[in-house]
Amino acid sequence: MATRRAGKIDTAAGFVEKDIESLKDVNDKSKPSTRRLRYTHVLLLVALLVMSLDAYLQFHERSEGKILPVSAQPAPDNAGMGPEPVAAPQVPEESPSAQGSSHSAAGKGYPRGRGDRTGSRKQGASRRGGTGIDRAGQVQVNGTAPADQAGSQEDINKVAEALLAELRFTPTFCSHQEQNISSKIFMTRSSVDHANNVNFDKPGDQGHGHVVLDPNFAKLLPRANFLLKQGKGVCHKTCAIVGNSGTMAHKTQGEEIDSHEAVLRINYAPTRRFEKNVGSKTTYDFSNRENAKRMLRPRMRFRQPKTKIIFFEGSSPVNRRTIFGPLLKRHPEQEIDFLHPQFVNNAQSLWFKIKKEMEVRKGVQYHNKPMSGIYAVLFMLQICESVDMYGFEAYTKPSRNSPYHYFDAVKGVTSVHSFDFAIDVFKAIGNVLQLSLK
Repeated sequence: MATRRAGKIDTAAGFVEKDIESLKDVNDKSKPSTRRLRYTHVLLLVALLVMSLDAYLQFHERSEGKILPVSAQPAPDNAGMGPEPVAAPQVPEESPSAQGSSHSAAGKGYPRGRGDRTGSRKQGASRRGGTGIDRAGQVQVNGTAPADQAGSQEDINKVAEALLAELRFTPTFCSHQEQNISSKIFMTRSSVDHANNVNFDKPGDQGHGHVVLDPNFAKLLPRANFLLKQGKGVCHKTCAIVGNSGTMAHKTQGEEIDSHEAVLRINYAPTRRFEKNVGSKTTYDFSNRENAKRMLRPRMRFRQPKTKIIFFEGSSPVNRRTIFGPLLKRHPEQEIDFLHPQFVNNAQSLWFKIKKEMEVRKGVQYHNKPMSGIYAVLFMLQICESVDMYGFEAYTKPSRNSPYHYFDAVKGVTSVHSFDFAIDVFKAIGNVLQLSLK
């Protein structure tokens, strides 16, 4: 009977309407199987409509303009960037270019490029001595890392130094350079043009890009970069970046951390009850969108005294519309800033170029998602003469002695980030600029 009815209906809309009307006959006790079949049809069609709407929204996001992942762009010598979600010309999450993105469950929000393998939990934090990528992006046969490792770290340091110079990641405020990237650290009303675009340059000769803002969101941005309000700019003598590694639960570095002139904490991590371990002083809170969602809760308690809250995922139209816009409206009293696409673009370019170089030299393949710590490190290096990092460890597996976080019992995930690679990147930067791991 359902088949005959379906043959008479020309459109899905008519099919849904007819079936919904038929469901109103709740007193028809003689045809329970027919009602169940109709109900199933309606549920299936609703699911299809939801999927179609989701596909439309994804297409709409892409049409707003996202930056093409390097892995999806033609690169010199067919050099595929492997499993990077975004690369040289990238902004975090969705950014301007007509390319779509796919999201990993554990690491939402970063578009994946060709060869992305972040979804495989079997891969682990890294695959030393396993599959690697050569300069042309070809996957190598399983085996050991290349034998010519002598001077490898020194070469990586040279690559990092060249990239930092190319991308102008230097302590700009503290060196009082007049022409630098410092004015493009944050998105502000002054950085939005008449068409509500936030413009930026892509690395090298890849041209220009822009992020299109909704006019209402643009009006909620700070008027100007707060770092530029104080004469030649903010410059801290000593700074600490505090990560959330579970190893901090067994350390007593709180007093040492608080002795720094400025302290940045990652993802709004708590300090209450952990003062002895991680200190209590907080100048900057560097956060992802998940914590922005938490800040939208009615009973959210912000730090006292207030801190500068910095987000790095403001280039996504979905994030702006559903999370960051409502957050700015609900909490105008909080000092909230968003990293400029130029800054994030350059940070990701640095990350992925070093990643590619290390994969080639070490014969390994790292996970693709950048750690939020890279943005925090490069931000603090702009405004600090020296930076000390605490709570950053190469997490590989859960253990009783070293949980994932120092403040909770959440299970760690090693299928998204390559923590050992991140530590190597920080060390490489530390060999060029005043950055040290404690």
